[in-house]
Amino acid sequence: MIEDTDSIAIYGEHGGYLGQFYFSFYDFFSSKDKNLFLKRLELAHDKNKILFIHLAKTAGSSIINHFGEYYYSYHPPSLYSKLAVERNTFIRSHVKRSSLEDFNLSDASKITFFRNPKDRIISLYYYSRYNNMHEFPDSLDLLGYLKSRNGFVGEGNFDFYIDNIYTRYFTSRNIKTGDEIRKSDVDEALKYIKTLDFIGITENFDEDLDRLSDYYYMPKPQKKIIANSFKQNNIVYEKRTKKKMEREAIAPEIERELDRLTKYDYIIYNAAKKIRDEQVKKWKAGEMKRAMGD
Repeated sequence: MIEDTDSIAIYGEHGGYLGQFYFSFYDFFSSKDKNLFLKRLELAHDKNKILFIHLAKTAGSSIINHFGEYYYSYHPPSLYSKLAVERNTFIRSHVKRSSLEDFNLSDASKITFFRNPKDRIISLYYYSRYNNMHEFPDSLDLLGYLKSRNGFVGEGNFDFYIDNIYTRYFTSRNIKTGDEIRKSDVDEALKYIKTLDFIGITENFDEDLDRLSDYYYMPKPQKKIIANSFKQNNIVYEKRTKKKMEREAIAPEIERELDRLTKYDYIIYNAAKKIRDEQVKKWKAGEMKRAMGD
């Protein structure tokens, strides 16, 4: 996928410290950009952590794949392995702020990408349907999905994945499925995203992936990375299944449901875009401080 590969195998679980030394030695001499390699090596061996807070359907899989070329990474399961988190540099997870304390990542360098909230929900619906995620019922149309209170995702339901997910992820309160969101939750989420080290916007994915690469000492992708799905002329293409289907027309009732499910997230999304724009200005002006402050 990425032509200019000089992958790094450092501070991970593979082969213990002797294996880490061997892989680091090998990668140094095979690396095409040794300065970037040494920076990644320094970052990893200083036990710095990079936490990618993965919001569903924001091109997160492509970000994870890119990092996986250059850092040992770990995706914590539902019962977090603290040892595995300790031994890896790049931690990726669909994790809420309220869960960060469970595996001691409050000091990690934090990344997330946001996407237009309505587009994200619609993308999640089609992705889940076409890939038969969690035995997705064929009869469930978009409106039914938006109104669903039945358990089709694990032990929960669709609510957490579609109902103002940005607000739910970034407030400190552990909001359970079905709980009402409070103004204080939105205020806390707005305050928290200002502390993130890197914010990307999916609609600006190519530029933001280049910027992310600079920030964490990785070569920029030589080929543009395609996310799991994308839209052209109102057609959805799914990368894994190669299926395609016309999207449903956005009827007024669907629009009303989308408005309800994204009411608070548009506040977060618009604030995130402003933060991102300020980060881009510094990057283009050569004023961006990278992950280790240089």
